[in-house]
Amino acid sequence: MIDEGLGGGACDGPDSDLCSEGTSSCASGLPACSDNTESTVDMCNGLDDDCDSASADGSEDPQNGVACDGGDSDFCMEGTKVCTAGVMTCTDVTDENVESCNGLDDDCDGIVDESASSSCSSIPNGSPVCSGGTCQVGFCNAGYGDCDGSNANGCEISLLTSNSNCGSCGNWCTTNQTCFAGACMNL
Repeated sequence: MIDEGLGGGACDGPDSDLCSEGTSSCASGLPACSDNTESTVDMCNGLDDDCDSASADGSEDPQNGVACDGGDSDFCMEGTKVCTAGVMTCTDVTDENVESCNGLDDDCDGIVDESASSSCSSIPNGSPVCSGGTCQVGFCNAGYGDCDGSNANGCEISLLTSNSNCGSCGNWCTTNQTCFAGACMNL
């Protein structure tokens, strides 16, 4: 016997949403609902997807709360995604992180100190470079052969490995070194 009071009305199944996606009936003397759909989540689209007016738009969207980068040119994830007026936006409004010579990946691009030599401009005695997370420059000392092979200027720090006077200098001489007889020497 079918209970006519339960037959044919809209009903919600055991899922977590509040959407009436099934039809009610009576089976074996017990009320039943044909809704066997999965829970409908509230996406960021301006609609009430989960049929729950108390939940905010996009509150269950998988992108909600995910780390994101704003409109600057670095790649640092300094914000999170939020649903605003049916559109997912990023809260990152910070300025661009510029690479500096410190052994860190300041701009979050996966490369350490790749353009950091410009942050070494305050170092005296020639054209400084960033090496190993520190600003380094050739030492000015007339009379010592530096890496361009000249004893005259002592401030050139091009350190070309093919140069006979500096063939074994594998990297930049530090502030207290010069290249002499093919090697970086402490002064």
